[in-house]
Amino acid sequence: MPSPYSETVGPMVIGVDTSGSIDQQQINEFLGEVQGITNDTPPERIHLLYWDTEIAAEETYEQGDYTTLTQSTRPAGGGGTDPDCVKRYVDAMTTKPEIVLMLSDGCIWGDFPDFNVPTIWGMTTDNTAPNATNIRIN
Repeated sequence: MPSPYSETVGPMVIGVDTSGSIDQQQINEFLGEVQGITNDTPPERIHLLYWDTEIAAEETYEQGDYTTLTQSTRPAGGGGTDPDCVKRYVDAMTTKPEIVLMLSDGCIWGDFPDFNVPTIWGMTTDNTAPNATNIRIN
């Protein structure tokens, strides 16, 4: 039966914090969250960004690539923590993502950016970002 509800998600940007305060266990937890998303509601495309004060690595995955994502991905980074680099990336995109998911410990320099698209911050601390949905990752 036709309905306005859709179980598909368009393009998605996922920003994984790889700053110096993030260890390998946290990166693995973040990638577990990404894998869960691709299993539950696979987006049309994922722009996976590893960031610290700049985008340290960018990977693009299509729906057929999701089963090997956690084995093929190459996290990079290790500097400070400035999520504005992800905002600049999103602002420069010709096709805007349907959603931005930021995975971080929430210990950032400056303010949390407003991406001007629906945004979720998954954080391992109790920090909260304005203009976003905040989820605590345990």
